[in-house]
Amino acid sequence: MDITVLLPKIVYIFELKMNQSAATAIEQIKDRDYAAKYRASGRHIVAVGIALSTKERVVEEILFEEI
Repeated sequence: MDITVLLPKIVYIFELKMNQSAATAIEQIKDRDYAAKYRASGRHIVAVGIALSTKERVVEEILFEEI
């Protein structure tokens, strides 16, 4: 988990990947169960995968998934 943003009704869990897909980032959030400590809060939990390109120096892809 690279970044977590806690809002009153939503928890955003961000995972950033260099030269890998945003889907890989989402899978890591799920596989490592980063959301576990927020489930009892009653908030919606959203996984955000961000793929970065070191060659192009840009964000290549962003995926959101409620988990």
